[in-house]
Amino acid sequence: GDVGGLEDAKRTLQETVEMPAKYPQIFGKAPLRVRSGALVYGPPGCGKTMLVGALAGRCGLNFVSVQGPEVLNKYIGQSEQGVRDAFAKAQAARPCLMFLDEFDAVAPHRGHDSTGVTDRVVNQLLTALDGVEGLEGVFVIAATSRPDLIDSALLRPGRLDMHVRLDLPSEEERRDILSRVLSKVAHDGGE
Repeated sequence: GDVGGLEDAKRTLQETVEMPAKYPQIFGKAPLRVRSGALVYGPPGCGKTMLVGALAGRCGLNFVSVQGPEVLNKYIGQSEQGVRDAFAKAQAARPCLMFLDEFDAVAPHRGHDSTGVTDRVVNQLLTALDGVEGLEGVFVIAATSRPDLIDSALLRPGRLDMHVRLDLPSEEERRDILSRVLSKVAHDGGE
């Protein structure tokens, strides 16, 4: 399902992550993969990274951030290894929230890349997301400003199937943010 607005986005992500993070013994025994990942999308600068980082903190999860383009560039010719390394890093840090930023860079529709590199990376991501065992205690949230570019297999149920739209803050939200920041400044700076 799609969600818009900062408050809605926050609430949805909390429901996706917070309960399973707090009660792993209940969710761990669920027969179906209740736990699934999320895709947060919206224009650049709308606070995707900040929102996900805050969520990790609130849920007491380690925050493992992976930049999409880095995975591709770090290992020319072995980008799949980059994906495996990223997931290994997340497993070592669990319980953690794994944040895949600029996800469209690593997960574009398959069949359009003459070198086949991104196809292999997408297949590796599918394998990693389907690895139920290895993902115990790892919550995966990907972010993009171009959801239309992402290979649809990654967005199917049991993978990144919760889709959260984050828009630039509305005028009202901007005012709210500003007044909170200003009152904090007045409070802290008024010694």
